[in-house]
Formats: sequence, C-alpha cells, structure tokens
Amino acid sequence: CIPAFALYNHVLEQTNESDPMLYKKNVDFFENLLQSEGVPFYRAKRSNVFVFDAPSEKTCATFQLSCFDETEGNNILAKAHAIIFPSHGEKQMTELVKALKADLS
Repeated sequence: CIPAFALYNHVLEQTNESDPMLYKKNVDFFENLLQSEGVPFYRAKRSNVFVFDAPSEKTCATFQLSCFDETEGNNILAKAHAIIFPSHGEKQMTELVKALKADLS
C-alpha cells in the first residue's frame, strides 16, 4: 500500500513532467499492447487513462487498479482503469496486459 503522502508526491512529480512526448510514448505503447492482445478498452482522446472490464481481484490487487461500476442501459458493468505515466516501464505494462488478457479467458 502506498501511503497517501507518497502517492500525492508521485502524482505531483508526474504532472510536472516537462516532456509530454514521454506520456505519449507510454500511452501509445500501452494502447498498442491492449489492441494486439485483444483486450477491449476505451479512453478519451489525448488521455492517459484507460478503462476496461474489471479483471480478477488478484489482478486488481497486483497492479493496484481502481474498480467501479458503470451503468449502460439497465446493466451495471464492473470496470477498472489504469493511468499510464512516463515512469511505467514496458515490462510492467506488458505484465498488466497479459494479466488482463488471461482474466478474459
């Protein structure tokens, strides 16, 4: 568990990142991974937030994913989201996508 103060400082560091291309690089990498592995998702244009069907509790805990319910018509759908920052490594993002794909099966 990340203490709230540490999380706050981490977010401050990331939002003060001077090169927006570092965000784009990781966002593009993560988006391509999700697409190539067939994991459905959506995100707003120019956003670093990816929303997908909620995976297993184990995957949520391992990758510290935030889960929520979304209403679509009369259906309530369990969703989760990941926020991609420049500090995320390709290995970490690849492991997340592999876990999401495994949870789809």
